[in-house]
Amino acid sequence: MFAEPSLLEDLPDAVLLISVLGEIRWANSATEDLFGDRLDRWVGRNVLELVHPDDHANILNAYDTMADKPVGSLLGIRVQHFDGGLVAVELRGRRIVRDGVAMVLIVLRRVDDRDGIELAGNDASVLHRFMHHSPSILALLNESLELVTTNTAFTRLLGYNQGLARGRLFVDFIDESTRDAVRYGLERIDGSTRLAASMRTSTGDLKHFELHATDLRADPMVRGIAVTLLDVTDLRQAQQHLRGLADTDHLTGVWNRRAFERNLDEILARHADVAVLYCDIDDFKSINDGFGHGVGDAVLVEVARCIRSVIERRDLVARIGGDEFVIALSGDAARRSLELKQRMAVAFSDSVVVEGDSIDVSVSVGIAFAQPSWTSRDLVARADHDMYDAKHDRVPGDQSARRKPPMPPIWLRTVTAASRGAR
Repeated sequence: MFAEPSLLEDLPDAVLLISVLGEIRWANSATEDLFGDRLDRWVGRNVLELVHPDDHANILNAYDTMADKPVGSLLGIRVQHFDGGLVAVELRGRRIVRDGVAMVLIVLRRVDDRDGIELAGNDASVLHRFMHHSPSILALLNESLELVTTNTAFTRLLGYNQGLARGRLFVDFIDESTRDAVRYGLERIDGSTRLAASMRTSTGDLKHFELHATDLRADPMVRGIAVTLLDVTDLRQAQQHLRGLADTDHLTGVWNRRAFERNLDEILARHADVAVLYCDIDDFKSINDGFGHGVGDAVLVEVARCIRSVIERRDLVARIGGDEFVIALSGDAARRSLELKQRMAVAFSDSVVVEGDSIDVSVSVGIAFAQPSWTSRDLVARADHDMYDAKHDRVPGDQSARRKPPMPPIWLRTVTAASRGAR
């Protein structure tokens, strides 16, 4: 844990030190009081997990603006308390460098205990200006879901003229990927609802929003549906990037075991005709020993590239061990798996050239076909067992091969004859 002078421990405000990727590195005792939990349990986790999901976009936008100045703007957000409640805080961050590593120091101050203050004494002109300077799109829809009015964020974020937009159906501005879901949710609104909405800008770009709608048609002062659209495009892209990092093997760029099993379980839920090929590089240890681990890593990258060059776009490939790869095929699996095995044999028939060294690489392949009630792990385990037999059939008595994996449980031994004859 990052150690700071005791002065920070004595501050009444919460102080967090995070990496540039948002990982919590250190927190003072006031932070534990704020969140109601020991923060040493959170070290290494992402700070966004402590923030209310509705405020993620505000955090990310503020972080982007801080890149051009030493101290970030004051930001109001809600954080999650350990008891399940929400705490309103003001947040400000500063970029710092410690031991040559860039970090962000964040100070959080509670504001939920302040006395309520009515905005400018209910001055209508101030409220009007406040609405039009909101970073989120605010809109009012009538009974027919036509735009009655909207704020200037509608133009800033989407590029459409407010005057020309009034009177048009709101769903006309929703991208077709989410249009039906938004229309259905607004037509059947009961109180309030939250929806995911994608919208096209006037230039054709796609933006993603969290849509919050409240039914105020019974309110004589409103008589419509109030809609707030929070731009989460940057958040969605950041989430996709982080998800990609979490699901990808860092060396080869293919899926890792966790992502492969998750995707394969989804395929098994939709298709019965599925095959898994388990691939193990023969005598990989001698490559590492003879040429060094740097060359060994380069060989793994080349093997992954060769596999990807012979599979179809719909197929899955992952690295699930040091020198072990798995491939999942669906649809006409028996024929396709045999053809793929032949294409792989051709792909690995030439030596791999790494840093001027020519290295012969061969791969042993085991095949298993899905059976009713099998999970991804069942199918991979059976293909692994089949690969072991394939390796020793090719190199009898090879002592360099790894220990034979245990046979799957007895109820899994209903593998079809096609699996045994596919090698």
